[in-house]
Amino acid sequence: MELKTQGIVIRNLCINEADNVLIILTETHGKLSVISKSTKKATSKLQPCTELFTLNEYQLIKTGTNSKYLKMINARQLKNHENIRKELKKIGLAYLIAELLDKFLPVEEVNEEVFALAKNAFAMLDDKETLEVAAVEMMFKLKLLELSGFDIGADKVFLKNGLTSLKTKDFIEGNRVVEIDASYVKEINSVLDHYIVNVLEEELASKKMMKDWK
Repeated sequence: MELKTQGIVIRNLCINEADNVLIILTETHGKLSVISKSTKKATSKLQPCTELFTLNEYQLIKTGTNSKYLKMINARQLKNHENIRKELKKIGLAYLIAELLDKFLPVEEVNEEVFALAKNAFAMLDDKETLEVAAVEMMFKLKLLELSGFDIGADKVFLKNGLTSLKTKDFIEGNRVVEIDASYVKEINSVLDHYIVNVLEEELASKKMMKDWK
């Protein structure tokens, strides 16, 4: 079976000196595990299409009837999102977005809305004019939870025990007309992080990494 699709690299795993396994969020086939042969070599024309956070057009084939892996036979880079790598805050959020996509999405479950959300989030981070990185983080997490079937606004026990202000509670419950400043965005992100850890039952490696950077 051969398939062509757009995809975003959310994990890049080294398996030997020459090859990688990529976890790619695709538009038409969900999250896929893809073997990229010889792409660690400096001479590989496909190497740019294995870099984290890049948006690419892929040509893939199944490696076997019962295999969970596909093999990349061709690719073309659409967006390298180079501006993300110029700011530490943007790099940190890009890692967080990638980690959340990997943890929340089942393998090969197509969700075009999630793909559009991810594509838009990386595009916003790549935009030189995007200054409110924390706001991008907040809206991404809220929407990803919603699209993944987790309604934090309906979790009355969590909202009662986990929030520090009525305005934050009101916003999370769905009142998006509430005016919030930077301090409230920070508070909302903290609440969302706590909720996400409860859902996943594990800490986020990207959050720990960002703390270590400070």
